[in-house]
Parts: sequence; structure tokens; C-alpha cells
Amino acid sequence: MALLTPSSSFCYGFTYDVFLSFRGLDTRYGFTGNLYIALHNKGIHTFIDNEELERGQEITPSLLKAIEESRIAIIILSENYASSSFCLDELVKILDDIKGKGRLVLPIFYDIDPSIVRKQAGSYGEALAMHEERFKNNMQRLHKWRSALQQVANLSGWHFKKGFKILRRIGRLVENRKIGIVARFVRSYSRCENLTIDRSKKEPTWVLSSFGLYELVGSEGYEYEFIGNIVEHVSNKMNRVALPVADYPVGLEPRMLEINSLLDVGSEEVNMIGIHGSGGIGKTTLALAVYNLIADHFEALCFLENVRENSNKHGLEHLQKIILSETLGEKKIKLSSVKQGISIIKHRLQQKKVLLILDDVDKIEQLEALVGGSDWLGSGSRVIITSRDKHLFESHGVNRTYELNVLDEKEALQLLTWKAFKAEKFHPSYLDVMKRVVAYASGLPLALTVMGSNLFGKNIQEWESALHRYEIIPNKEIQNILKVSFDALEEDEQSVFLDIACFYTGT
Repeated sequence: MALLTPSSSFCYGFTYDVFLSFRGLDTRYGFTGNLYIALHNKGIHTFIDNEELERGQEITPSLLKAIEESRIAIIILSENYASSSFCLDELVKILDDIKGKGRLVLPIFYDIDPSIVRKQAGSYGEALAMHEERFKNNMQRLHKWRSALQQVANLSGWHFKKGFKILRRIGRLVENRKIGIVARFVRSYSRCENLTIDRSKKEPTWVLSSFGLYELVGSEGYEYEFIGNIVEHVSNKMNRVALPVADYPVGLEPRMLEINSLLDVGSEEVNMIGIHGSGGIGKTTLALAVYNLIADHFEALCFLENVRENSNKHGLEHLQKIILSETLGEKKIKLSSVKQGISIIKHRLQQKKVLLILDDVDKIEQLEALVGGSDWLGSGSRVIITSRDKHLFESHGVNRTYELNVLDEKEALQLLTWKAFKAEKFHPSYLDVMKRVVAYASGLPLALTVMGSNLFGKNIQEWESALHRYEIIPNKEIQNILKVSFDALEEDEQSVFLDIACFYTGT
């Protein structure tokens, strides 16, 4: 497993906010260029490939790196997008690397109907037929392209259909006494391709095949307005601050991607998933990482931490208020009872796509009061619950569960190295004592973190001395970690726990 350094992009930020994928011949000097400028002016760090690659050229390493290090990908699907094998390879990479890791992919269907892309008809069908002849000895590549086009066509995005808004412009021309231009328009009316009705604005929209007299618009309004809406949407995603995770997320990425696979973020179902494991094993850290990974896909967010502790201290009404406040953006939420809270949560959140994390749940009553069922939340919502008790999930009908296991020896050594040396490597002379510390911590991230921090800056003799003290008189902080898990055990389990004296502990 690759060692994840503190600067790893999956957890700590990206080189680029947005990666633009587009067919240069179609939109570089028009829509895509204008979109790039608008994003740039908004302070959104956007990657645009300024190199016009010739037919047959492959994606460069720098372009692959840009895709991997981008938080959001915007794909401008224009009429001739599929005619470029380069664009199709880029699309496959984006869906594999960005969407595959839970990041956001936003398609823009620019003057092309999504059904054309989905069914691979029209110009897309013609392009793929051409590719099929050209790449007849590499049908696997062609299959990947077809699959990628179907996937992207099914994603939520924007559709801009070219057109020209006429009536208002004619009105302005008449007011300004530019009758000659109006007469020119009237004479050209017979040359219009078709006549449609813009129902939202209650006025006709003539779509002209010639005469660049009028401002370009589509189903979303004028093109500059359409671009403005996209930039605003992306800007709102950028304004969300990632929650702090672990300083050294060793072993986190593969576990996070497994959770993401279970969540199936792209589906419209409301899915709940339960993460269970012993105390100190990293359930909260994993939930935080997944939250940061997929939060851009949702319109309302809430990470409710320490449910067990806070419900005991403040009651379930208090937690219900937090959920409502964070998902609705309302500061003053008044509830008179838990029952009222249940009713309001169901009523107010049924139409919202929500990401809700319930951290450290230990009673079924908590789940019943905070997220009683999948019908409480809007289509596409996701709920992640962490608990030491996997039976809670069964009782609440949570069918998708994930058991979090301890770190293996390699991962544990990596974490201890970062905590004790603040570096990726350590002097070989420390290996023996480090392996004994790792064995003592039993692969628990919290125990390794506490012990590694205590050993920071110490020489081998001090490590040996500290390990000896741990074995005789446990460090107070580690002992507190022990006590939390110990108190949660049944009486017979406590006896076993005392006998083996391991660090299956933590909060």
C-alpha cells in the first residue's frame, strides 16, 4: 500500500478546483473559453488544456496528473466531442479516477441532446462507427468509450440548446429607431429553421440558422447567464470547508473507497450504511474522510458527532435541532419534544438530498429519533452511522454494513513513524523497538497516535524505557482510552480483556 503523506490530495485539498474536458474545435474559443474566464475571475483554480493535440496523440502524463488532482470535472459534450479519440480517452480517465473516487463530475450538454449521447445516435453514432473501423483491433478500448458515454449521459448536469431570443431585441431595436435591422429580420423570417415556445417566459423564441443579429441563449437563458449559473454552482461547492481528518491518514484511502462503493452515490435510492468496529479503531476518522469525499454531491450536509455522549448530556431534542439547523441553514430551531422533532425532520428533509453522518451511536432510540427510516430524506440521500454495536444496524434495518479492522503491521509502522518522527522514514536502528510498540498497540490507530506522540524526539534508550513503563504502569491518556472501551464490555468480556491486556481501546 502506498504511504499517504500529509499532502495527499484525497484528504487535504487538490491542485485544481475544476478540470475542463472539451472538444477544442467546437467550443475552445466560444463557450469553453468563456466558462474558463468566468471560473478564473471567481477565483476558482481551473485546468484547461491549451495544447491542440493532433489525431492519434495520447493523453500526456501532465494531463493525467491534472485529472487526478482535480476536485471537480466539467465535461462539455458538444456535437463533435465523440469524434476525438483523445476526448474519449480523457472521459474514461475522468470517470475512472474522479467519479470512481467519489468526486464530482458535471456534464454540460452543449447544443446536443443527452439522449443522443446516451443512445450514441446522430453525430455520436457516426463518430463511434468511424472509431470502430479505425480501432477494430482494439475493441476493448471502444467498449470503454461506449460505456463512459452512457455513464456521463446519465449524470445530473446542464443542457444548453442554442437559440436566439428575438422579441425583446426587436423591441429594443424599435425603441432605438433601428427600423432597417428590424426589416432585415422580417425579410429573413422565412429562412428560420423552426419556431418554438419558451413556456417559462411566455414568449416565442425563433431559432435562426443565420444572421448573427441576436444574443445567443438556450433553455437556461442567455449563454452568459447559463455560464453564470454553472460558476455559482461550482463556487458554492468550493465554499464548503472540508472537515479536519487525521494528520497522517495511513491506510485510510482504500477503506474510504470501499465505503464509497457501498454508498453508491450515483443512485437515486436513499442508502444507509453502518460502520462498526472496536473503540479507537478509526470509525470517526473514516466517516470524516468519506464525508469530505462525497459532500459535493449533496445539497444539505450534517456531521453529527459523539451522538452517545451528546444525547446523554443534552438529550435527543438537542441533536434533532442540530440536524435541522445544519441541513436547513436556520439558526433558531424550536422543538417542544422528540416526537415533534421527528415530525419536522421528516417534513422538512423529505425533498432534500442530504448527507447525514451519525457518529458513535449506541442506542436504537437515537436512530429512531434522528433518522427513523429512508423515507425521512429526499431522493439520493445517504446516511452513515458509526457504532461499536453492529446489532444496532440489524435492529434498525441498515442492510449495508462495513466492519473496520485494525491496521496491519505495515500500516501501523507507517502511522507510528509519522507520529514519532514527523517523517516518512526512520533510522533502521529503531526497527526492533518500533515493532514491539506496534505489537503492544495491537494495530489500533488511536493507541499508536498517543504512543507515537509521546515518543516524539526520543532516542532508542528512551523508547525502551517508555515501552517498559507502558507495560508496567500504563500512560494516563492511554489508560483513559482503555477505560472507555472497557466500560462498554459485558462482564465476561471484561475478564477476557483484563487477561489479554491489549489495546483494543479508544473513543
